Order: sequence, then C-alpha cells, then structure tokens
Amino acid sequence: MADARGGFVSVDRDSDLVLHLTESQNRLYAFILVLLPNPHAARDVLQEVNLVIWKQAGEYCAAKGFWAWASGIARKKVLAHFRDCGRDRLVFDDELVESLALAAEHVAEEDDFRGSKLRDCLDKLPRDKRELLSGRYVSKASISALAQQFGKSNAAVKMLLYRLRETLLNCIQRKLAEAETQ
Repeated sequence: MADARGGFVSVDRDSDLVLHLTESQNRLYAFILVLLPNPHAARDVLQEVNLVIWKQAGEYCAAKGFWAWASGIARKKVLAHFRDCGRDRLVFDDELVESLALAAEHVAEEDDFRGSKLRDCLDKLPRDKRELLSGRYVSKASISALAQQFGKSNAAVKMLLYRLRETLLNCIQRKLAEAETQ
C-alpha cells in the first residue's frame, strides 16, 4: 500500500496505528477535556489530533509508546486552540496548560491502572456473571430484559447486580492496596 509520499507503508503498521488510535479515543478526549473544558471544542480538537496522528503516522515510534506521542500532539493542538481563541476574554497561558496537561496525564494513567484492575477482577468472575454485567452496562439492557434472558425475577437480577458490583469493588480495592505495598 502506497503512502502520500509514494513510499510503501506496512499494512501491519497501519493496523497497529488504527488499533492504538481507536483504543485511545476516550482517553484522548478525557485528556483534552481536562485542558479544554468545553466539550464541543474538545471534540473539535480531538478530530484535529486524529488527523495529525494519521498524517504523521510515519513519525510514530513504537519504542516511545503511542500514548506519549498522541498526548504530545493533543497538548500542542490544545495550545494552538487557545492561541487561535486569543481574542476571547478567558485564555489560559501556556504554563497553565502545561500544568493541566501533566495533571491530566496522571489522571489518565491512574484511570488506566484502575481499568486494568477492573479487567483482572472481571476475568475472575464466572462467564454467566460477566455476561450479565455486560448486558447491563455495555449493551444497556433493562433489568426486565436481563431477567427474562437469565430466567430470573427482576428482584433477583437487581440483587445479583448489586452483589457483583460489591464483589468487583472489593476486588479492585484489594488489588490497589496490593499495588501500593509493592
């Protein structure tokens, strides 16, 4: 497959970039939203970041990590947004945006860490329990639809979901405590 410069781009490399980019969309949006608390502007900046990532795919170095590269692009785009909006009454200076970006990176890393602990805890649950949680929180199925699907009463499904949430919370808290002692 030829790139814009007439060279050839590895399909695997493109696939890896697409995978990293799609997996990081929520994290990038959250990162930008911390720096730029207007959701509409944050979405616009995210789209600009996506375009830059795609256009500069040849500059991506897997050894440095996708997040470091993508968040750097996002930070630059947020700064450019503030410069472009310089006529507005409230404009953050570059130093403040840098400080917010560092804080946002820390929050994103912590969310990723907690998310990995949640995935670990979910993996320990029996398959039917994971399916119930997925039905409720991923597919957004109603309690009555889940009750019918799993052959239980509405009250039983509510109680089971409550107990599963408690189990996951305890598991995550235990794993976070273990991580702090290491």
